[in-house]
Amino acid sequence: MSVLNTLTPRTRRRHAHHTKPPILVSLKQVSLRDSITHLTLQDLSFRIRAGERWQVFCDDRRVRNVLLQCVAGLLPPASGAVTIRGHVSWPLGQVTGLSNKLSCAENGRFLAGIYGQLGREEEQLDLVQQLCAFGAALWSKPLKNLDGENKKRFRLALSLAFDFDLYVLDPSIFRSLRRHGGWTDLWQATLERRLRDRALITMGPDDLGVASLCRKGLVFDRGRLVAKGSLETCQELLAERLSKPRAVEVPRGV
Repeated sequence: MSVLNTLTPRTRRRHAHHTKPPILVSLKQVSLRDSITHLTLQDLSFRIRAGERWQVFCDDRRVRNVLLQCVAGLLPPASGAVTIRGHVSWPLGQVTGLSNKLSCAENGRFLAGIYGQLGREEEQLDLVQQLCAFGAALWSKPLKNLDGENKKRFRLALSLAFDFDLYVLDPSIFRSLRRHGGWTDLWQATLERRLRDRALITMGPDDLGVASLCRKGLVFDRGRLVAKGSLETCQELLAERLSKPRAVEVPRGV
């Protein structure tokens, strides 16, 4: 099993000699586990090229979570190979590497030093503070002293602060923010700006307009990829499968 990341966060490769957009992430015969013993994905192979937008259709949240983490390079496969050649985001809202002892400003500055654009770190931190609507007091508080909703808001804002080649997104992560009235025009505009002309892998339909950007699809059933290709082909397969009644397993002895 292997995960190969051939780029550092600040690195960009030139691909002018390629006739096709460069491959950002490649999965070859990958199997994934969400714990030591539970196998959730089997023999998975597909590629994401620059600019492609993929919509994933899957009813099993465990499968969705491990797939997102794998594409982001956070979860090594149980078998097979994952190769990452682009600047890939973490699953939005699931920022790792933050310290509860450091303030929001200090945590933000640390990540900006790794993922930020040279010379624009302060501008990106200002955007985080504006998205969170944090005053000076909250901005300087240790992360451990924020309530749950403000922590979520901070992690989401950090996820939109930096520019990536490929965004990994489950739109349901924004539901809490929208439910509590925190979703503003600035949030929507920032999300749209980040996704413009960028590759994307997203989970199912949403009410933010993200799914409407997708032109390709992946359909999973019981941990196996059963279809990939154009979004229209995947949607036709889904409609066909939903129209057919599933066989009911009858327990022995009944």
